[in-house]
Amino acid sequence: MYRYPGDGLAGDMDAFLTGLADQFGPLLLLMGGVFAFVESALGVGLAFPGETAVLTLGAATTTPADVAWALGVVAVGASLGDHVGYLIGRRLGPGLRESALVRRVGVHRWDAGARMIGRHGLWAVAASRLLPGVRTVVPAVAGAAGLGYRGFVTGSMLGAASWSTLWWEQAHPPAPRYRRWQAPWVRLDGSQ
Repeated sequence: MYRYPGDGLAGDMDAFLTGLADQFGPLLLLMGGVFAFVESALGVGLAFPGETAVLTLGAATTTPADVAWALGVVAVGASLGDHVGYLIGRRLGPGLRESALVRRVGVHRWDAGARMIGRHGLWAVAASRLLPGVRTVVPAVAGAAGLGYRGFVTGSMLGAASWSTLWWEQAHPPAPRYRRWQAPWVRLDGSQ
């Protein structure tokens, strides 16, 4: 890999990300899916670095097939994590709000999720995926509030696909992409 003069830390980061691309494969995909699942399960998302795993997996993607696999695995993992909360909510109902688990996560987050579900249904499930803290309780709220499974699955998959895509994109800022794909005789900084 060509290192631009004066790159310093940026050059080191490019080297790290290039090396990470060599690691893309089933194990990294599995880790990305598991981290997304655990991050999304009720209450665990506040302490588990799901976004970090998605960023790492995103940085390792180099081909359109890698991107498709990474986004698909992470979105499915996140949606399956949502299902844990939804099923708990269906099983325990509205009384779940008073549980120790919800108190640990935050009753205010439960109440915010309940307002969102009441107003917007499946769209609240999709949008909540992008709201840290709230996303860990909205699936349980949706289950407790009786949101239909079809609406829940639709909202969960839309939200999980949006979340995984947004975090994957954070791993691919424009400048490194241009450096990677530019012809060796073209300089983006205008120098000769």
